[in-house]
Amino acid sequence: SYLAYQQRLKQQPPTTNIGMQKQGLQAGQGSLHEHRLTVMETQAARQREREMLIRRLKEIDERRYQAATKIQATFRGRNARTSCLAERQRLKQEQSEHAARLTYRDVLSRRIRAQEAAQAKAATAIQAIYRGCAARRYCLREQRLRREQSEHMARLHYRDTLSRKFRTQEAAQTKAATKIQAAYRGLADRRCYPHKRRKQSQQDAV
Repeated sequence: SYLAYQQRLKQQPPTTNIGMQKQGLQAGQGSLHEHRLTVMETQAARQREREMLIRRLKEIDERRYQAATKIQATFRGRNARTSCLAERQRLKQEQSEHAARLTYRDVLSRRIRAQEAAQAKAATAIQAIYRGCAARRYCLREQRLRREQSEHMARLHYRDTLSRKFRTQEAAQTKAATKIQAAYRGLADRRCYPHKRRKQSQQDAV
């Protein structure tokens, strides 16, 4: 190339001879033609290099685009997988929480039913004990009332019997007293009768 030719000229030692200068002029004219050819070749080579560079750049851009597309696809796939996994985990967690809530509700409802059954059983036992106690108290009260009534009736019957006995005794005593009084009065009259008769006869005699 021209640049290489210039470098070669710089590397050659300077010539002081006239013949050598002529040779240098001839060589310079030939080198000018060569320089033109080399410039054209270099332009063509540069054009080819540009085209190759453009193709490479296009290939690099295509590769970059493909790589970017692949990276985006990978990233989107990873995001989709992570979101899908997160969604699955969320659904599993919600299902587990829902199942736990249902289990807790079932356990709590069973506990509440058991407590209600125990409370109902205890209330039934308390009611039975209270009703039994009330019934026994009622029976005792009825028995006491009946006993009091029977005692009252017995007392009344005793009083009636006693009063009848007293009346019969009083009647017998009255009858006996009357009989005694009659016997005493008769005896007294019989004792006093001779004296009365004697007095009467004396009075009649006077």
